[in-house]
Formats: sequence, C-alpha cells, structure tokens
Amino acid sequence: MSGLRKEFNYTDKEILSMMMELKVTHTINLVELRRAFFKQIKAHHSDKGGAVQKAQIITQAYRVLKQYVEAGIMLPKATQNAFHQPSTSADFGGRSGCRPNQSAPRAAPDGFEDFGDFQDVKSKRRKKFGGMSNGKNNQQQESDDARDEPSTGGKPKNINIKAQKFVNGYTYLKEDFSTYDDPMERPDRQKDGVRKIRGGLLLYKDFNRALVLPTEYQELGSTFSENDLVDDPSFAPILEKLQQIACDLPSLAEKLRIFIYIAWAFDGGAMQDAKIMLQKVKMAPYGTDDDSLYEIKIPRRTFDDDVLTTGLHVSVRSVSDGKLYANAVIEQVNPSSQSIVLFFVDPLRLSRILALSNNVNVSINSSAFVYRSQLRSLEWILANCGSRRNMDQIIYPKPEFTETLEEFRTRRAVELLSMPFREEADHSYNEEQKNAIFSIVNKEHHPWPFVLFGPPGTGKTITLIESIRHLVLQSSQNRILVCTPSKMAADNFAEALLQHDFLEHKYIFRMHSLSTMAHSRNKKLDPISYLAKEAKHRFFGIPDRLNLKMFRVIIATLATSSYLILAGGLRDYFTHIIVDEAGQALESEVWIPIGGLVGKETSVVLAGDPMQLGPVLNVNSMKWFGFDISMLKRIMHSEMYKDSSDERFFVILRQTYRSHYNILRPCSYLFYDNMLIVDDRQGNFYKLSDWEGLPTKGFPIIFHSSRGSEDEQGVNKSHQNTFEANLVCKYVQRILAETNTQEKDIGVISPYKNQAKF
Repeated sequence: MSGLRKEFNYTDKEILSMMMELKVTHTINLVELRRAFFKQIKAHHSDKGGAVQKAQIITQAYRVLKQYVEAGIMLPKATQNAFHQPSTSADFGGRSGCRPNQSAPRAAPDGFEDFGDFQDVKSKRRKKFGGMSNGKNNQQQESDDARDEPSTGGKPKNINIKAQKFVNGYTYLKEDFSTYDDPMERPDRQKDGVRKIRGGLLLYKDFNRALVLPTEYQELGSTFSENDLVDDPSFAPILEKLQQIACDLPSLAEKLRIFIYIAWAFDGGAMQDAKIMLQKVKMAPYGTDDDSLYEIKIPRRTFDDDVLTTGLHVSVRSVSDGKLYANAVIEQVNPSSQSIVLFFVDPLRLSRILALSNNVNVSINSSAFVYRSQLRSLEWILANCGSRRNMDQIIYPKPEFTETLEEFRTRRAVELLSMPFREEADHSYNEEQKNAIFSIVNKEHHPWPFVLFGPPGTGKTITLIESIRHLVLQSSQNRILVCTPSKMAADNFAEALLQHDFLEHKYIFRMHSLSTMAHSRNKKLDPISYLAKEAKHRFFGIPDRLNLKMFRVIIATLATSSYLILAGGLRDYFTHIIVDEAGQALESEVWIPIGGLVGKETSVVLAGDPMQLGPVLNVNSMKWFGFDISMLKRIMHSEMYKDSSDERFFVILRQTYRSHYNILRPCSYLFYDNMLIVDDRQGNFYKLSDWEGLPTKGFPIIFHSSRGSEDEQGVNKSHQNTFEANLVCKYVQRILAETNTQEKDIGVISPYKNQAKF
C-alpha cells in the first residue's frame, strides 16, 4: 500500500496520521472504529476545553478510515518510521476522498438527502447484494461482476440466483427473475451521479435538487397568508391562470404546476431557514448503549404534545453556526418529564455540532421530496405524450372499441365460465365483481384507465385482490404496483393481500418511505417489509433492483413510488399499476407513477369512492379552483364515463356487505342515488337486531344523549368527557356479556384525542 492510493487518494503516511488521531490499529473493524471516534470526540468536546479544529480533524479522520474499512482495504501497519504525533492540519494533504470535503458548503436539505442515507457509488464498488449481506464471499463477488455484463433475454449472465440471500433471507430460483430487458443492466448504462439509498437501491435519475420555487411564489407562506393570495392584486396573474378551465392535457398540467408551487410555498418551501420550534435547548446523551440517541429537556411553557409527536422529523442546528445541522426523528415524547428523545440519522453531523456546544436550536423539517416528485412526473407526462404512450388516453380518456358492447358481453359470458374464482368462507363474488375482475385481468379497457367505483362495504378491496391473484396465475412475468395516497391505506391493502394467502411472502413487498420510523409499524407486515440494518432497524430500506424485480406485487404510497422512478429504466416494467383509494388522492399525486412508470403496455386501474372524503389540501382556498377534485372523480364525471354501462372500462359495485339496511339507507339515499343494495344472506347484519338492550327490536340503532361535563386536559385543549366514556363502556360490557360478540368486532369512535386516550 505504499505510494498514492489511486481510488482513495491518500498516502500511507496520511492514513497512519488519521489512525493516530483515533488511536486505532490496522486490525480495527467498523464497530471498534465508531467507538474510538466517539471516545475521542467526547474527550475533545468544546465544553471540556477542546479546540474546534481538533474536533474537525478527528471527524475527518473517522470519515476517511470508515471508507477504507467498508471497502475491505487493509490499513497500513504502524512502524518506527510512522508518525508518532497526530497531525494538526485538517487538510490531510489537500486531496479529497470519495466523499465531499466536510468544509465545503452544502445544498439546502432535500427529502432524499435528509433520510436517504446516500452514498457515492462507483460501478465496481458494490459491497452488498440484495440489500442484506454484511460481507461478500467470492461467489457473491462474481455474481455482482456478472451484472456489469450484457444481459441475455433479460436475465443476468452467470448469476446463481439460488445461492443468493435477499430481503428477509428469502431465496429465489432463476425462473423467478423477470425477463424484462432492464436498460440499467446494459454495459453502456449511466455510471456517473449514481447514489445508493438505505437498503441498497441505486438511483440513476436526476434528483432536481436545484429545483426551487419561481420568484413570484417566494413570499407565499412566509410573508403572505392564504387570504392575501386571493385579495392581494400582486397575485392576480397567478389567480387568472388558476381560473382558466383546463380542457386538455397541457392546460391541466399548467394548472397543476401552479397548484404544486403554491402548496410547496405554504409548506415552507420558500423559507431559507426552517422555523425554529425550540430555541437554545440543551441536549444530552440518552442512555449508554446507543450513541444515536439524545434527550432534550423542554420548558413547560413550550412543551406541546400536539406538535412534538413521535416520528416527527426535525433539524438540530448549532446555536453559534446555523449552517451546521443534523437531521433527527423524535423517537420518544415524555410528557411527565417534559422531554423528548431524538434519534439521529447521521451521528457524524451531530458530532460537528456538539464540538461547538451542546446548546442547539430545533426546527421542523419541511421536505421538498413530494413536491419535486410531482413536478418531475408532470414534466415526464408532457415529454412522453405521443411518443411511447399517448398520455391523453389516460388523463383525458375517450374509450373506443372495434368490438361492440353486445359482442363483448357475449364473449365475456363464455370466458367467465372458465375463470376459477376463489370461494371465500364468508363471501362469494357477485356479478359486478366478476365483471370488474374480467376486465382488469384481460386488459379489456387498455389503453384507457379502468375505473372501479366501490362505495363502502361493497368489496372493492377483495375485488382488486382477486384480480391480482388471476394476474399472478396468468403469467409469472406479470408485475403489479399498487399505490395508495396514505401509509395506512397501503398497510391495509397489504394486510388484506396477506390474509388471502395465495402468494408466497417472498413475492410481495410493502415498500415503505425511507423517512418512516418502524416503531409504529404494522408488525403483521414484517415478512414483506425491509427493516434496514444500517438504520438499526428504526427505519425501512429499499433493496437493490435485482431484488425488486423478484417481487410480483409491490405496495407503496404514491409519493414513495418516486424511488422506483429514480432508479431508472423501469418504465413499462410493471404490467399493471393499481391506484387504490384514488378518490382521496390529489391528481398531481396520481400523476407520479403514471408519469414515471407507465409505458406502452402498462395497464392503469383507478379504484375508490369519490363520494367519500376527497383529497386533503394544505391550502384550503385551492378548492375554489377545483383542486379538491381527484383524478378519479374528474374522469367519472367526464362525458365518456358518466352514466356509462360499459363494463370494459367502468364498473360500479352496488352490493354492500358491511352494514345493516337501516344504517345504510340514509347514506344510500343522500349520497349514492339509492343504488346500494344489502345482501340479506349475510347473517352478521342481524346479529344484534334482537338484542334485549335495543329500544326497538329489529332496529339496531340507539340514540343516547350524554349529559356530562367536558374537561379540558393538557396544552392542546383536547376534550375529555368522563361521563360519556363510562356510558360507552357500559354498553360494550353489556353487549359482550349478553351476546356472543367478541371485543375485536367492536369499534369506538371519538373526535377528540384525549377522549380516545381515556
């Protein structure tokens, strides 16, 4: 190892000097190196009289040595000619390593940068396979090198799939691998600007971190209010554009672009510095086992458990130098001790702050990830329109068929006889559900989107899951992406998919956002999720593309699907993209997977209920311009879909399986034009109809007025009504004692947080 290292750009003398700084030997491993670093950084803390320059030297030494140890490069042995005194210069020879110099200015925080755990990746320096391996044997090294060779028939050359370990330890056969001709597996693929996120996925596409708000939006949110947006004449040009009626793809895209800018501005996108939530608070290590955890005691007057919530992403900044920051997540909130516990994603950044002082400012992070994802997809839709896929067919569909509707129905009646539908213990598929499944599985709607209108309790989810089952059986190469507007909706769909138990867990992946903390996860989904070891299992990860292509069904939120887009080369990889709960999603959110992943042969399915709560707007005034209307609702009200009876592209589920008729009737009358039908064969509807506690037998509804005082608890002023809570408990106890109802079948709803806690 004598002379200049070509790859890492440090000489043996420089490396030995860094080793002396941390007091380590050439046999050091990552765990011991980390301990040595924190021991030295604490010993030279500014509060103990240490010099800031010394702390910077120690930090730089750790970062460089960590790169060498991770790459498996042997460190030089100390000799009598080696340095015996640590270096006093932070430059280490003036040459930069494989990471940016620590003194260089950093870009503004970005959604990826905050929690993506990025690493600069060279094409020949992949250390992990499938996102799970901690080491690499010779066989694994050969397999990774084989991925740099040209592919044959879409399959990597000389890869022994059976020998590889993937997420959660699953193994796969060669026939499990997708035959999709991945452009990122070609020898001429992009090698510069590649980044690796937590879990192993390489991202090739441009992050657009330089994308900022246009000048005319800069003062929104920081200087002006929502009312000013409407009343101030300086914003008249923006409002004029919003008031224009969008009648085609370009005009709708322009309106959505303005909407995204406004939403981004009011979400803090125009602020150079985040709003400080806690000022000049003291931070101390929490416990002795984890150097990533720190506790902050908060003055009682500023402690608000409505704002300080578990899982909240914050930035911790130095009081003396606001440019020094470290991102963290609130792991614990302790109202009794008026304190919070922070988990730091990158303790190295924290060490630079602590080198100055342990007094810090804490601010809430405002990530640009979602807004940049929407803007990127919007541009991709416009760029691809008329080339690989006519996006007008999806955004403004006008279905046309050579086969008449009567001919289609005749053919469908024959083919349905040979389709094996699963008979559930408590459900058999009705005609409407079978019609929807037939159209989805056979792509009868393609290239236009299929719309499944499923009011509450009509079996929309099991219809989609049965469609997925048929698609999996239809071809081993079918790949389905299921997107939802929220994490809860994605978890619910994934759990329902597992309950039907027709597909091995190793073929299903619940892809979580990298910023989602795992402590509050649905543990039933652990077999199909990826808890990243490098984040101490506190955060999720996304495995590399080879592992991703083993999954036949991937479930994610609309925003998280951006990672698949940024991985590059996956347009047209998914044969089907299903957007569930599409009635609750912003149109600009639905455009994310459409713009980045839909190719010529991709089938798009929009499922949901536009009569339920629509998209959530962080700028309420935007509903005046129609942005509270989802893409599902807009298409359903279009000329071709409105009142359509053509089941090739539109099916309404009318048969409900959830509610008693007397409960359902007002809802059906007020919102669904009296079209909902109750299946009288479902005995559970009448389980409590003859209960002795009912004022009127056969009518399972009780209206009971509670007259109790409302107490206000805590800083958040949330209500708690003790009398009402006790009354509900008595009803629950009677039902459990007098009927064969189980606790898991009873739900109690309250609009107040304190009442729910009580």
